[in-house]
Formats: sequence, structure tokens, C-alpha cells
Amino acid sequence: MESLHHMCFGYISSISPEQYEENKDLGYTINDLYGKVGIEYVFETYLRGKNGIKQIDMSVDGSAVSEYIEKEAISRIKCCTYNRCEITRGY
Repeated sequence: MESLHHMCFGYISSISPEQYEENKDLGYTINDLYGKVGIEYVFETYLRGKNGIKQIDMSVDGSAVSEYIEKEAISRIKCCTYNRCEITRGY
């Protein structure tokens, strides 16, 4: 049953060079994760989240002096709560 869930729900992994080339105009970076199969793949654009920008000012000894969040990151979980997706399975 575990492998069935794996195929249905899917999984994410590092974006491939081909997927990056196809999606870089949509804001993907080469370091992003990408849905590979199943629901993760089909709904990738809805589940991916959004990158943020955080600046950390450092002193000469390497300790953080201040932090500034320019643009808040939105996690995959937070993105999903904006839209409702109901998954059912039939027998």
C-alpha cells in the first residue's frame, strides 16, 4: 500500500536541469524542489510556495548584528491553505 500512496500523492525532489529551463521564467531557481509524480507533479504550481528575501548584517567576527526581512517567504503548506483541495479514493 505504501508504494501506491507514493505514486498517487507523489514526491518532490531537486529540480532537474530540464525542468529548470522550462520553468525559470516562472521564478524557479536551480536550487528549488519540484513535484516529480502524482499530485505533487500535477499541482506543482499551486503547492510550491514563494521565495523570500532576508538580509543578515554580520560583524567582523561573524556574529549576526541585525536581520531584515524584505519579502516574507511563503511555505508550501501556507500556499495550500488559500485554496481547498479535497482528495478522495473510491473502492
